[in-house]
Amino acid sequence: MFYTMAVIEFLVAEKESVMSIHRWLNNVYCLSAVDKRTVSCWASQIPGSEKDQAELRDICLSGEPTTTVTWALLQRAGELI
Repeated sequence: MFYTMAVIEFLVAEKESVMSIHRWLNNVYCLSAVDKRTVSCWASQIPGSEKDQAELRDICLSGEPTTTVTWALLQRAGELI
């Protein structure tokens, strides 16, 4: 689903209509494509989509991994094993 949402976000930024996006998804994903109502709902959640001002931006991340291995975690894992 994440890929589908990313495709929808990209096509909204390219100023494609909901019908055009749905048609594109059907051509690519066939039976696995989301329906037109879902495309419309997801497209409307993209900031700026209602004013044709949507733009793609990278998500700001700190650069740190979302998970880390610490000595305490390794010890706890050893205890559980």
